[in-house]
Amino acid sequence: VRDAPYEAAQRANDRAFLMHPSNRLVRRAILSCAARS
Repeated sequence: VRDAPYEAAQRANDRAFLMHPSNRLVRRAILSCAARS
């Protein structure tokens, strides 16, 4: 049995991230922050 609510939220999250116009900038910022720590 899959956790439907979580899966739906994750799918919506991924969709929102992909739809984000500056997702590359966000990803780059996250990677740079991760590299600093």
